[in-house]
Amino acid sequence: MNEESTTDLEHIVSQLKPNDLHNYIDKYGSTNNNPKLYFDYINEWGIPCSDIVRHCEGLLSKSYVYDLINAVKQNPSRDVVLILCICARMDRKATRRMLENYGLPTLKGSIKE
Repeated sequence: MNEESTTDLEHIVSQLKPNDLHNYIDKYGSTNNNPKLYFDYINEWGIPCSDIVRHCEGLLSKSYVYDLINAVKQNPSRDVVLILCICARMDRKATRRMLENYGLPTLKGSIKE
């Protein structure tokens, strides 16, 4: 997955001419949903599917969790994706990436004093 910082992207976009901007958006403006991204993540970190299912107990049904992990079900709600991310102990960046992958609103961070 090719990721650039927001500052780098702002610099790239500010340097584009109006015609080039349209072409850039057509080429890079959308990403394809990868239904296997969650499965790839837990495999990369060596997290057994059974651990995810156990952590989701009482929140999601066992069969639904396995369907999501194996990409049988491909359009989970934001709450379901967040539950799966928490069960996999994902950090904020990985959680954001997972939400973006499914086309869901990302987390908004704010610190209240």
